[in-house]
Order: sequence, then C-alpha cells, then structure tokens
Amino acid sequence: IIGSLTAIGQLSHFYSIKLLCKFYITTIRNTPLMIQILINYFLIGHTFNIDGYSMAVITLALFEGSYISEIIRGSILSIDKQQWLTGYSLGMNRFQVLIKVILPQSYPIILPAMGNILVSTVKDSSLLSIISIYEMTFEAQKAVSETFMTFEVWFTVAFLYFSINIVI
Repeated sequence: IIGSLTAIGQLSHFYSIKLLCKFYITTIRNTPLMIQILINYFLIGHTFNIDGYSMAVITLALFEGSYISEIIRGSILSIDKQQWLTGYSLGMNRFQVLIKVILPQSYPIILPAMGNILVSTVKDSSLLSIISIYEMTFEAQKAVSETFMTFEVWFTVAFLYFSINIVI
C-alpha cells in the first residue's frame, strides 16, 4: 500500500505531493535500515509509547515500501504513452486509465521485482534482533549464548533463511 501510494504520488501533477514522495523515497533508500530501526524504536516508539513489534513492522514496511514504490513507478512509466491516450480517447479520466489500462499491463513487469523485495524483507528481518524482537536471529543469539554451539546454530539459521527464500 505504501509503495503503491507513493508511486502514484510521484506521478501526480501536484508538485507538493510529488516532492513529498521523492523526499520520503530519497531519505529511506539512502539511510541504512539498522539506523532506521534504532531511530524508530528509541525515538518514535518510546515517544508515542508504541511497542517494539509494531515499530519493527512499521519500519520494515516503510523501508520496503520505498523500494516497491520505485518498482511500481518504473513499471508504469515503461508502458507506452499510446496506452494512456487510448484510455483518454475512450472517455476515461487519468485515474481510470491508470487502474483499468496501465496497471494490468504493468503486472508482468512488477511481479519478478516484487519477489526480490519479498526475499529482501525476509533477510532484512534479521536486523530486528538489535531491538530484541523475537525472530530467528534473536533466538539464535540466545541459543549460542546458552549452548556455546556457535557454528551449528548459525549454519542452521542460514539454512532456514535459505530454505524460506528458495520457496519464495
């Protein structure tokens, strides 16, 4: 949803919306995810009393949404301008042409890249262990500290991430 709205916002005729979307994308894509997790958790999460899990989900959604936005925007721009003109000639407005003509044609372009984003999201979730979110990496750290079986635990975690991503 974030990526779709931001992509449509970037293609808007309103300069303020376009500028706001570009600022969001530039800011999120050019800062490390770990820094975003820490800022959102310690600054925003503690200020507004939001639990760690919710902040983790919000942070990952904002981070991956900025990449999804560029994928959707690029796929929309890759569709020939004649498709827009054909929709207009049929009496459709800009939004109708986008929804009924352009987006259905852009799905084959979007889907492979969205698979890559899903894999990236799974792998990026390992960074959430820095704010003590109970996920695979955090549990592995606990297991290593209790059993001192460093290689066995980390190879198992690597295999599990690999298995999940192969299925994706």
